Amino acid sequence: MDFLLDQDDANDDFMYSVQRDMDREAKKTEAKKLREGSIREFRMPKEPNGYNGTRVATIRFLIPFDAGLKLIRHKRYSATNKANSFTLVCPAEFGFDCQYCAQICKRHKITRDEMIENLSRYAKDEDFETRLFYVWPIWYYEANKGEGDVFLFAWDVNPFTPIKQIHNKNTKLFIFPPKGKQPVPITDYDIELTQFGEGTKKSWGVDITLGEFAHTDKLKPMTKADVKFGYAIAVCYDDEWLKTLQEARKQAVAAQQNGNARKKQPVAAQATDVADENSDENFDDNFEVGDLVDE
Repeated sequence: MDFLLDQDDANDDFMYSVQRDMDREAKKTEAKKLREGSIREFRMPKEPNGYNGTRVATIRFLIPFDAGLKLIRHKRYSATNKANSFTLVCPAEFGFDCQYCAQICKRHKITRDEMIENLSRYAKDEDFETRLFYVWPIWYYEANKGEGDVFLFAWDVNPFTPIKQIHNKNTKLFIFPPKGKQPVPITDYDIELTQFGEGTKKSWGVDITLGEFAHTDKLKPMTKADVKFGYAIAVCYDDEWLKTLQEARKQAVAAQQNGNARKKQPVAAQATDVADENSDENFDDNFEVGDLVDE
C-alpha cells in the first residue's frame, strides 16, 4: 500500500513538473510575440571571434554621444528561484508608480530625485539592484549575418563596460579636438569594440575609423519614445509589466498620430483641441538620426 502511495506522489510530482514546463514555455512564447517588431538590445557575440579568444563587434552611433537617454533599471536575480527574478526599466520613467523606488524612498525617507542623485549609495540597498543606464541607437554591422541592423546600445558606467573609453574618444575628437583640427562627431566613426576576459576580469579595447556610413537607406526616423519603449521592452523580464508597456506604447503611438493630424489643422482648430494627458512629451523630439535619413 505504501508503495502505491509513493507511486501516486511520484506521478503527481511528474505531472506538476510537466505542467510547470508547459506554463514556462507558454509565457516565453507570449513574451516573444509581445516583443515582435521591437528593436533589440546590443550584446557582444557569445562566441569568441577575435584573436586569442576575444570578442569583437563593430558599431556606429546614430546619435551624438551626449544625446543618449538615461533610464533607471531595477533587477533581481535568483538562480534558485527564477519566479522571484525580474528585470524592468523603472515604471516611473513612463509615468507609473514604482514600488521599487517607493521601497527605497520609504526606508531612507527621501524623494525619488534624491535617490537618483545618490544612486550609488542605494543601488544595492534592497534585495534588488537599481542602476542608471545610458541608451543609444546604433548600427551593429555584424548583425543579421553581416547585413547589419539597428540595435540599442545600453550600459551603466562601471569599470567593466566600454563607456569610459568611448567617452574619452568622443572628448578628444569632438569636445576638445587636436589643435588646428575641426571637431568630428562620434556619428562619423565606425567603432570596433574588443572584449577581453569575462565578468570582473573584463576589459575593453576601442578602435575608431573615420568614414561615411553606407546604410542610410536602411534607417528610419527615431524618436526618444522609440528608444525608451524599445529598450524597456527588450530587457523586460516581468510578464505583467511587459503587457502594460505594450499598451502604453500603443497609447503613445495613438497620441503621436493625433498630434500629427492636429498640426495639419488650422491654428484656430488646434487651439480647441485638448492635449492627451497620456501622451509622451518626448515623442515629437526626433533624435539626430534625421541627419542620416529623409524624414
